[in-house]
Amino acid sequence: MGGSDQSIHAQSTVFDLYALYTGTVAPSGTFYISVAIQPKQSQLTIQPNFGTFIVNGVSYSSGLNYGLPPLDVIDGAPKVQDLGSHDVYPTYYAEIAFTFDLIDLSKQSGIYNTAENPGGPQSGTGSYYQKFTVDISGLLSAYSLHFDLYNQTVKDVGAKILSPNAITMGDFAPYSHDAQSGLGGGGGGGGSLLVPDGGTTIILLGLALLGVCGLGRKFAH
Repeated sequence: MGGSDQSIHAQSTVFDLYALYTGTVAPSGTFYISVAIQPKQSQLTIQPNFGTFIVNGVSYSSGLNYGLPPLDVIDGAPKVQDLGSHDVYPTYYAEIAFTFDLIDLSKQSGIYNTAENPGGPQSGTGSYYQKFTVDISGLLSAYSLHFDLYNQTVKDVGAKILSPNAITMGDFAPYSHDAQSGLGGGGGGGGSLLVPDGGTTIILLGLALLGVCGLGRKFAH
């Protein structure tokens, strides 16, 4: 855990990020990870050079989105996903879509609170997870990445396909369950990063239907 912001912080330039779903029913539909450049940036006519970061083998450098995720939010739409009050935005970010694997039992974990135990998936079942391998060694050393998690309902409300009443606590991860990288490794190194366990740090995003775990929503940023 990283100081007062309560985000889970990676301690290496290469690490595994886990999106974790816990609920009374299996996850369905599309989920999204937003990968935001930090510190928060102002929009320029030409996107600045932040270097390159890699997620699951895909490189991101140019063509990043600017503003507040999710993508496709209509102007004037209510920021019902509450990322609007999340002080890491607006900034440049990538949005990565994924679905949870409901078949492979090896991609399930026992139920636990990632805010209290950020060490990785646990033995047992009850939670589903999706792993993302992140490499920030090519990100310039002045920058880091911030990760948030939300689902298709958040996208549809922002696009005015659904009513704002469709949003529930389980549709995006609370701030106490988001994640942050350390500084990038490009342009002279990654600063004062610790590199435990051979250089791989597992960080987690806890989400969805958190009420079944007895978790409240925290606005830590």
